[in-house]
Amino acid sequence: MDIETLKKCHEDYQLNKSKYDKMYQYYIGDSDAIRKYSAMEYQESHKMNFNYLKKFIKEEVAYSVGAPVGYISKTNDDNIVQEIEYYTYHWDKNHDAQLMKNMLLYSTVYELYYIDADGQFNGKVITPRNGYAYKDDFGNILYFLHVYKLKFNDKTYIDIYTDNEILHFDEEFNQIRKADTHIFGQVPVSIGILSEELEKDTLFNDVKDIQDGYSIISSDGVNEISNTRQSILVGKGFQLIPEQIDFLKRFRFANLPNNKDANLDWLLKNLNAEYQKLMLETLEDKMYQLSFHINNQEKMQSNTSSLALRSRLINLEQKTKLNNKALMIVIISRIKFLFLYLKILKNKDYDYRNIAIKFNSVIPSDDLMMSQIISQLGDKISLKTGLSQLSFIENADAEIKQIKNENPMSLDELVGDE
Repeated sequence: MDIETLKKCHEDYQLNKSKYDKMYQYYIGDSDAIRKYSAMEYQESHKMNFNYLKKFIKEEVAYSVGAPVGYISKTNDDNIVQEIEYYTYHWDKNHDAQLMKNMLLYSTVYELYYIDADGQFNGKVITPRNGYAYKDDFGNILYFLHVYKLKFNDKTYIDIYTDNEILHFDEEFNQIRKADTHIFGQVPVSIGILSEELEKDTLFNDVKDIQDGYSIISSDGVNEISNTRQSILVGKGFQLIPEQIDFLKRFRFANLPNNKDANLDWLLKNLNAEYQKLMLETLEDKMYQLSFHINNQEKMQSNTSSLALRSRLINLEQKTKLNNKALMIVIISRIKFLFLYLKILKNKDYDYRNIAIKFNSVIPSDDLMMSQIISQLGDKISLKTGLSQLSFIENADAEIKQIKNENPMSLDELVGDE
């Protein structure tokens, strides 16, 4: 192991961390528009925070993994699917949602595999804010750095994963305890990459500046009403000394001289309210266009069919499919490491290539039309394939088993042969 290479990896991690920190700040609503929005002296500043970035990411996460991911055996081996579900049953039910959320936010996410104190196979989501993968020219991970802090401890720790060890360092790369071993024979990490353009091809990069503009204009509008922020106070027939001006700002009171020419009035910016409204609508529309989302607040006819609604969502659906493909790479790697775990510790031998991943999208679908198509195809399509096309069927294999249990004779009358 080359310590100098690891130090360079850590330097590169630190160099890029601020970029990912900025993305996270926007996701939690701590945007530049809110941070830098200035308050006027002696006046309260109302900040209008509109977090479209989080809204869009949550929508895409819900569309992709709002329903659990399904597993299908390519060899019709029901046991292999049951093994996957059994040995990952203890995982957090929101694990895939967290994985997708971070991939959409940063364009890169890591999943680290380990065996817990109970001997169970586990996975941990790590973001580029606390992880770094060093790869060769073919994309194989040579080292993985997990950078973290412990609660009530300001020290930074670095765990380095190799193909057979876990090394423990402080941030000066002093080894702080004996290395641990793992069973996997390769760096136990998979990488989810949304796009080869990385952070340049993210929702953050697309909507950040527009969202800032929307928040600033909205904040100015509210403060104009409450603070007359864009107005100037004009005095005529008298002169104020600096102390009197400060008193006027603080207490909003002026004692004018006993002079018929003395006058104090507002010089208002003549900003058309319709112009401000149009500007906000334009910015909002641009964010929806660039993100391929639709505005669900727009009024629709009460009898709009699911097919018509689906046609409005076609761009978002295509984008969601690309998101799913990126996440699928991580899930396939997860199954690969799970099967390594089963082979070494449980003496069970499975091939991860015999598993297909099915995303149960929650985008509206016309199941009535799909069922009619399946019926018309008749015996030209298998029962499993037909059931898999219906949005409310999460696991076609389990559904077929249920049919057999309830009415064994009815299978001969259903579409296709198993």
